[in-house]
Amino acid sequence: MNHLDDSVRRLLDYVRAKDACTWCQNTEHAVYRTGLCRHCYRIKLEISNRTRYQQKSRGALAAARKGDPKVHDTPTYFLRIAEKMRELAELEGKAFGKVASQATALDVEHALSKLSRRVLKRDLFRGEAAKLGHSFSPEQRKYLLYLLRRILREDSRRTRRSRARYRLIVER
Repeated sequence: MNHLDDSVRRLLDYVRAKDACTWCQNTEHAVYRTGLCRHCYRIKLEISNRTRYQQKSRGALAAARKGDPKVHDTPTYFLRIAEKMRELAELEGKAFGKVASQATALDVEHALSKLSRRVLKRDLFRGEAAKLGHSFSPEQRKYLLYLLRRILREDSRRTRRSRARYRLIVER
């Protein structure tokens, strides 16, 4: 065990000890008393507000549909988007977690490939697992995977609403 691996292990232990959001498992942002980060808390508030608004507007929607049966139920649509955002946040938490307990070279390759596809729209790292395995120690691979997942997680947070909208359209 060298000094570098020891310092990486201490850093990863520090990250593991930090509070994480209940939904997305993000440790990089402050966690409120509710156990959620600000992003997830906003989603929770949006679900609550949209649910209340949907219940208030049911009578108006029924009256509007008497005149035109094709009237779109916008409050329900936006509520479904918010609920899908919650689902995506929870899936993100399961996929990324805090810090991986093990990080194989293949895990690092997959994360690099995913990042490459998101940024460049092509996979630059296919077949690089053996080189990554020989180049990095297990602790260094864990740290590299942690850093890559931080980038992927922030991108997921940024695009969550549009991905939720897309999934609702595809599920129809």
